[in-house]
Amino acid sequence: MYDLLKEVEDVFPNASGQSYLSFHDKEMFFLTWSVMLGGLSSVFGDPGYSQRAIASDAKSVFQGYLMGGICWWIVPACLGSSAGLACRALLLNPASITYPNALTDSEVNSGLPVIYGMAAIFGKSGAAAGLVMLFMSVTSATSAELIAFSSVTTYDVYRTYIKPDATGKQLVNAAHISVVGFSLFMAVLSVVFNYIGVTVGWLLSFIGIILSPEVSAVTMTLFWSKMSKKALLIGAPLGTLTGVGCWLGSTYVYGGHIINKSTVMTSEATFIGNITALASTPIYIVILSYLLPDEVPFDLSHFRSDIKMGDDADQEESEAAVVDEAEKKLLHKQAWWAVGINLFILLGCYVIIPTALYGSDHDLSKSSFSGLIIVFLIWLLLAALYIIFLPLWQGRESLAYVFGHLIRLKFPDNPNIPLATVVGSPEESSIEEIQHTEGEKNSKFL
Repeated sequence: MYDLLKEVEDVFPNASGQSYLSFHDKEMFFLTWSVMLGGLSSVFGDPGYSQRAIASDAKSVFQGYLMGGICWWIVPACLGSSAGLACRALLLNPASITYPNALTDSEVNSGLPVIYGMAAIFGKSGAAAGLVMLFMSVTSATSAELIAFSSVTTYDVYRTYIKPDATGKQLVNAAHISVVGFSLFMAVLSVVFNYIGVTVGWLLSFIGIILSPEVSAVTMTLFWSKMSKKALLIGAPLGTLTGVGCWLGSTYVYGGHIINKSTVMTSEATFIGNITALASTPIYIVILSYLLPDEVPFDLSHFRSDIKMGDDADQEESEAAVVDEAEKKLLHKQAWWAVGINLFILLGCYVIIPTALYGSDHDLSKSSFSGLIIVFLIWLLLAALYIIFLPLWQGRESLAYVFGHLIRLKFPDNPNIPLATVVGSPEESSIEEIQHTEGEKNSKFL
């Protein structure tokens, strides 16, 4: 790989004029930071993540998201580095999909280098594997977004503003309608984007300009009780408008005094738009909160007890919605740990190490390049082992219970008893508790 990249550099030089084996490339840095800010904002405000956190046990959320994020990070890093660089390194080889030409800008912005690289190495099976992986990724993300959107529209819109006394059945129907509606909306929007030429690369650079203000909005909602309702409703949109304005203004400066679909993708302009949208929002919210304060300060603690459950919620679900004092202390401690670890990762992985490599201004040696790949491979292997085997170990008791009954074709004596109660520890599943649950279920049925 190292030698091939050296060879192809003479025939197909980098558009920025820098070596493929050097980190001294400002275009790469601005693009990376723009995508990072876009990913931060899209994940930070995604209700799918918060809903999973709320539905999980407080003790497992911190470890799950932290380790999940570390394991996830290496997947696009390895995939982009291996298949993407392979696509570039094999441009002089007849196995290349575009041989003897380089990839066009539209192909690069559409995310095709990974597919082309796998096809060049493994043939049609490689391209098929890449498409299957892409399909699974898209369907998985779409499934999560459908659930998140249906929950928001059902509980935060339908029950809050349209029908506060909605029954459980009506809430389910509203969720079904929102899923179908959002599915059609996403399909139409994707067709429109494809028709007008909006690529994946364009979206990744642009999305943070629109969504970054929600990072401050969510954070200050959780940790700053003085934020007023008007400050939130005015400050976040102002942050977006500031980002868009700075983005277009920077496009005019760095894009040759021309603003069109191509020049707005200028790396400096997209980064300026992303960072100003992120940084200006907390300033607006703080100023407006003091200028337009609420008569009664917002108290997030009300949501710990004043939760309105559906009429079809059982006792177990109602009890799970209440956060006890021990969990409050644990969540408070984990919040500070999360802030510290994320700042360490942000400054280390995105600022200190990359800028140090940028400042070195020379190509990686063959040994340092090999060392980088080896670190990636070790990281990837450990991540794969963690995400595959740890869930199996954590769910070993439930799996043993299920497979044991499947092999012996044995059914539970009472199928209404929750599985967690049956396979839990002796302290959690005493005979009295099982009998109480059974009697409660039977009385509801009668």
